[in-house]
Amino acid sequence: SYNPAGCLVNGICHYENEPWEDKMQCVRFVCVYCQVQSSPLGCIVDGYCHKNEETWEENCSKYICRGTKAIPESVGCIVEDTCHKDGSQWEERCSNFVCQKGKVSTKPAGCFLDGICYRDQERWEINCQTFRCANNKVRTESSGCLVDGICYQDKEKWENFDTCTNFLCIRGKIQTTKRGCNVEGVCYKTQDTWEDGCSKYKCSNGQIKPVALGCLFEDDCFMDGENWNAHCSSFVCKNGKAIANPDGCYINGVCYMDGDSWEDTCTQFVCKDNKVQTDSVGCIVEGTCYKNQETWMDDIQCSNYICNKGKVCNHRIGCLINGECHRDQDTWEEDCTHFYCRHGIVKTEILGCMIDGVCYMEQEKWEDQCNSYVCKNKKAHATPKPTLCCNCGGRYYINGDIIYQDNLIYQCVQGQHISLTNQDCCVSSLSCCNQDTYTQPHNYVQQYFMPQPHQIEISHCNGIGCGKK
Repeated sequence: SYNPAGCLVNGICHYENEPWEDKMQCVRFVCVYCQVQSSPLGCIVDGYCHKNEETWEENCSKYICRGTKAIPESVGCIVEDTCHKDGSQWEERCSNFVCQKGKVSTKPAGCFLDGICYRDQERWEINCQTFRCANNKVRTESSGCLVDGICYQDKEKWENFDTCTNFLCIRGKIQTTKRGCNVEGVCYKTQDTWEDGCSKYKCSNGQIKPVALGCLFEDDCFMDGENWNAHCSSFVCKNGKAIANPDGCYINGVCYMDGDSWEDTCTQFVCKDNKVQTDSVGCIVEGTCYKNQETWMDDIQCSNYICNKGKVCNHRIGCLINGECHRDQDTWEEDCTHFYCRHGIVKTEILGCMIDGVCYMEQEKWEDQCNSYVCKNKKAHATPKPTLCCNCGGRYYINGDIIYQDNLIYQCVQGQHISLTNQDCCVSSLSCCNQDTYTQPHNYVQQYFMPQPHQIEISHCNGIGCGKK
């Protein structure tokens, strides 16, 4: 018979009264009478099993496991990522800190200034000022005056001879008193006099007052009320100032009288009422000055330009033909054609008949060996001459001529060349016989022509021989 002797759990046999633990679930097991009995092992915190009465620290606090609950025994304080235990004390930035049950309490320990901790009743000096820490607060005890890196104490006096000034420091503020007149770094005492240029001055209670004022003009000294002429103007000296009365226009060292005109940098100027006025403005194009309303041609751009008050305007557009520029409204003739350029567009008109490189005008007549021609309505009209001609290979033959070409023989008959190759031409071994005169073959067609002696050109023989006359 079968008698159980333990507990089978997950393939493992646990004997009677055998205990075991599962820390993942934080549970204790025991096998009693073949039955599995369980009881809590402790506390599960963040997936970890803490046994009963076990203590641990986490996040600046101390915990104890009671049953299945994690109970905090003490709570610390986290300050700037630093853990301070419960009840701990520390000092930072002139303050005392205490951690009590997770809360931080502070108490001043002095005066914190510019990163330095000054204790109560401590004194220090910064920038000519004396400070004291009283009841954890910064108090100013005295203020001096810092001038050019030198500290002058309260109620201290000093003077600057270069500026003729006396100074007094009162609670950090500077009081000044003039002791004379400073002129370009020189100190003149009260009632002192001196000359500067054409004028004389006097120091009166720290104020500079003129005694006699003259006028300095181009290294010359003129007294008050004195007159002189220069630069197209008459001058008078009044209270140290040169008053000008223009008599013209003074430009670049030249005196222009009223009504005079001159040119400078492609601009026309005129002197009017003793003032310079612009008369006209030209245009500078690639170093060349064009006056106002002046036109010029640019053969590269094939355009005509005009200068209008200093601005370049496209006046007329020409026609660029085969690299040659024709100006607007230009006309020319070529290949029996009349050309006209207008606003950049070429217009054409046929003048006559263009024949073999020769231009024949309307109704003009001409002729060649076989025809008479006349030019009508721009076309050549031909009229055959009374003697009929044949045009064979660009050569002309009269009626009855024998034509030798490409080993063939032709006859010029009524203006047409008829092949005689199939006729019984007297073929022999003779080769043209040095341009001798030959008769026609004997078996020609009598009704069309009569035998006529003629001269055979060597270039047309090609090995053909005929009966010699």
